[in-house]
Amino acid sequence: MKIRQRQINYPLAMWRRKWLILPFVVVGLAASLLAFSRLTPLYRAQATVILIPQSISKTIYPPAFQVGDRLKFIERVVASTSFLDALAAAQGVRETDPDKLRRFSRGVSVRMIDRETFVFATVNRDPQLAAEKANQVASIFVDQSQKNKITETEESTLFLQDEITRLTAEVDKEKLILAEYQAAHKGELPSDREAHRSEQLFLRQRLGELDARLETKKKDRDGRQYILDNPDEPAAVESLAPVAGDPRLTQVEEVRKDLRAARLRYTDRHPQVTALQARLDALLEDMAANPDIPANLLPKSMPVQVADSERAPGSQAADSLATYVRLEILRLDQDIAELTVERAQMLSRIARIEELVQASFLRQNELGRINGRIDLLERKLAGNQASLQTLETEKEVFERGMDMRYELKAEAGVPLLPFYPDLLQFLLFGLLGGGGIGAGLALLLEFLDRNVWTVEDVEELTDLTVLAVIPNMDKERRRSQGGRGSGKRPGGKRKAAHA
Repeated sequence: MKIRQRQINYPLAMWRRKWLILPFVVVGLAASLLAFSRLTPLYRAQATVILIPQSISKTIYPPAFQVGDRLKFIERVVASTSFLDALAAAQGVRETDPDKLRRFSRGVSVRMIDRETFVFATVNRDPQLAAEKANQVASIFVDQSQKNKITETEESTLFLQDEITRLTAEVDKEKLILAEYQAAHKGELPSDREAHRSEQLFLRQRLGELDARLETKKKDRDGRQYILDNPDEPAAVESLAPVAGDPRLTQVEEVRKDLRAARLRYTDRHPQVTALQARLDALLEDMAANPDIPANLLPKSMPVQVADSERAPGSQAADSLATYVRLEILRLDQDIAELTVERAQMLSRIARIEELVQASFLRQNELGRINGRIDLLERKLAGNQASLQTLETEKEVFERGMDMRYELKAEAGVPLLPFYPDLLQFLLFGLLGGGGIGAGLALLLEFLDRNVWTVEDVEELTDLTVLAVIPNMDKERRRSQGGRGSGKRPGGKRKAAHA
């Protein structure tokens, strides 16, 4: 027959050995009371400080902290040497050793209630000293915050003044670079592009007119050359246009016409205007110096048709006509040469203007880069100037005490009861400790117990049904005799057997 291991009913086992657990509970409570009576009571005092909203619109210091960052900032201020020096001086102690100075920060804690409310707590055996130290810590923090605010504002003002000086120098340097670049590439700037295109259009119109005049001059020269080569043909003489006076007058009129058109387009200092004016002056001077040339060589009137017999090769009329035609050919050749040179200059000017227009696009990129740097520096400069003005306003407000960053909201009162040790906490620890030890010992004894106490234990261990129980005759005899120990177990069942 296989016997299984008996299952333990833990609540029933602990209830069965409750008299073993109870002494440990009593001992635990007694030990906690003894420890509580021997500890020195400590008192905690708390002073409340609030963060006041700024009375001016824009601020730079202190920065816009997050909630956790602001608490860390306050803790760093409380742990700083300057703060501990002030706290030691408030308590009448003059200490220079940093290690000894840190003892003033012992028992000081900072806690945040909400985003704008902070609690400075101190712990001391004397409740009066705890309250005084809490108020000192809060007051010193408020004063230190005000002084730090003024100091940071002054330092920031100096920094911004240096930045403004540096940025001003950089802006002036970039503007000088821009001016030098514009002077070095005069005529190639984007601002000159529209003028170049207008001038190019005007020159192309002039080029068309010049080509027409040049073609006319060439036709006239070819006609006169034909007369010179064919003096015996009457049709050649009839094709010769009449000349009214000095042919230089026609050139003067043409030059004056060109000069008037150029002055409408350009200034008097423009190269084209200057060249036309010089040419006009030269023609007028030549006419003044030689008024009879070539007019004195021309006939008084246009030669008329004469009979072939009368127009001998060596006649005066033939010689006058030949001289006149030659002079006209020379004049026309000179005009054609001048117009050809002018046309070449005009084509060169048009090509140069085209190069300037193309170069203006390249200069535009470089000018945009320089102007972009200038704009960026000027924006930084304007921002620093605005910040400097704000800081100067803040400094004046802080120095007058018109705007405090922190304010003592509630002073610390003298605590009536100690916060440590806590009697209820000690009693709870004693109860749990003693009860835990007793319960553990009771369960250990139950686990080590191998006795079979009831019929149910037998049936559970053997997985068989009990048919009969042999009574304990000694106990039955004692029971019938009224003796002690009826042999009953919990639950009203008798012990059946011993394993």
